[in-house]
Amino acid sequence: MSMLEKMIEREFENVHYRYDKKTGLRSIIAIHNTKRGPSLGGCRFYPYPNEEAGLKDVMNLAFAMTFKASLADLALGGGKSIIFGNPKTEKTRDKLEVFGEFVASLNGRYITSVDSGTTPEDLNVFKTKTDHVVGMTQDFGGSGDPSPTTALGTFVGIQACAEVVYGSTDLNGKTVTVQGVGNVGKVLVKYLLEAGSKVIIADYDQNKAQSFKAEYPDVEVVTHEEILFTKADIFAPCAMGGVINPDTIETLQCTIVAGAANNPLASMEIANRLHEKGITYAPDFAINAGGLIHVADELQGFDAKRVDDKTRKIFQTIQSILTRSKKENISPAKIARDMAKEAIPA
Repeated sequence: MSMLEKMIEREFENVHYRYDKKTGLRSIIAIHNTKRGPSLGGCRFYPYPNEEAGLKDVMNLAFAMTFKASLADLALGGGKSIIFGNPKTEKTRDKLEVFGEFVASLNGRYITSVDSGTTPEDLNVFKTKTDHVVGMTQDFGGSGDPSPTTALGTFVGIQACAEVVYGSTDLNGKTVTVQGVGNVGKVLVKYLLEAGSKVIIADYDQNKAQSFKAEYPDVEVVTHEEILFTKADIFAPCAMGGVINPDTIETLQCTIVAGAANNPLASMEIANRLHEKGITYAPDFAINAGGLIHVADELQGFDAKRVDDKTRKIFQTIQSILTRSKKENISPAKIARDMAKEAIPA
């Protein structure tokens, strides 16, 4: 399929490439939809094996951001960006500055922020080259790390799932498996422990998981592979996308899938399969919108209470999606996408 065919298939407005010989920057910015407002989405710095893998990821993420912004009732569209490379060994200030210039060249059609492999400090560097960035450190005029807000939204979303499935928001005694204890996952685990849940964790980095257990001895640790077939009430994917695919879906032993990861399902077919199996799925772009709500609020002068109030409304959003899903016997993913589309001007 050609690039233009890929864009037409999912109605993308623009896909921009940037290569800089001097710094070695290789980057893509994908803009899916700007009908509600400028596109906003984080910059992911990741060692993709090839261009095709990176393009697929950035387009999937930008596509989801359109629906995320719509369901969160934000005057924004969907976009995303990626930088090819290992952020631990290939990230340089010069490279980040050129990326900032890349964003600036789009004249506000795309606003960047933090994502996997980038930090608020990196955004400070972007800010030296473009005004179209949110999520910098507070001393640089930003609102700081949005991860705790993402975790809060995910937690109240899990409570909404519990109410629909179990008849109560009470998570006391429920077993929750959490895949990924990074900036968002570790805060979500703390919320779950405070709620009385039994929490089992895993991370690609086993040392990170063990370090977390040292701090919170009540959690149980399994390997990244084991977490997908560990019996639990709720599975919360909080790492990279595509973890639930045609193979792993058959190993799931839970009644709810609700986590902070973007695109945790390999395809819409997987969403339908979960629905057929009676596993309730909280659509990622609905449940993990807290981070977007947090950074987007900078555009109107950051207000912590306003952000908290908007983030807690994720409970009602998930509740509405799941209630409609039950009534119409359609997967929550399809319902959420339809609800988001209804709020986007034609």
